[in-house]
Amino acid sequence: MDKFFVWFVLLVCIPTVLLHGQVSKGILLAHFNQNFGFKELNVDYSHKVVSLQYVLNSRIIGSSSLSFDCELLPQIAITFVKDSKGSIFSRKGVEIGVVPGVSIRKSFFSNTWALYIGSGIGPQYTSTTPDRQKSGFLFSNTVFGGSRIKLSNTKSLDLRMGFRHQSNASLAQPNGGINALFLSVGIMMI
Repeated sequence: MDKFFVWFVLLVCIPTVLLHGQVSKGILLAHFNQNFGFKELNVDYSHKVVSLQYVLNSRIIGSSSLSFDCELLPQIAITFVKDSKGSIFSRKGVEIGVVPGVSIRKSFFSNTWALYIGSGIGPQYTSTTPDRQKSGFLFSNTVFGGSRIKLSNTKSLDLRMGFRHQSNASLAQPNGGINALFLSVGIMMI
C-alpha cells in the first residue's frame, strides 16, 4: 500500500470524521468469504467471517451530488477457519479492529441513489487464522464499491462489495496473508 495513502488516511481522514460536524452513521452486516458463486479466489484455505460494522462517514470536499469522503469502520466479527478447503475441522475465532478509509461518491436522481468506490487500511486483532498467517495483530486493506438508496429523509440502504487482504507487514512469521471477497448490507443515518 502506498505510504502517501496510509499517511493521508491517518492524518486527514481520522480527524475529519471525528471532528467534523456533519457525520453520517450506520450499521453494516458483512460476510467475508473466498467464494461467492459468481467469483472464487484461488486459495487453499477457508476463512469465513461474519462482521458487525459501525460506519462513521464525513464529506471532506464536494457537494451532495459529488463528494470525496472519509470514513471510520470499527468492527467486531466471528471467524470460521479451515486450513484447507477439504478439511472437515473448523476453528472459530474473533476479529476486532477499525479501518479508516476514503471514498468517492456520485449521487443521481435528486440524491435518492448514489454509487461509490473506496479503499481503506487499518489495524485488527484476529484470534484465529489459517496456518499460513500468524494470528494476532494484522493490517486489513480493503477496496470496495457500493450503492446507497435513500429510504427516507434520514435513512439510506447501503449495499457494498469488495476485496480484503490481511497480513502483518512481516512483523511475525508466517505472513502468507488472507484474502477474501465481501458483501455487506446496512442502514445509514444522515
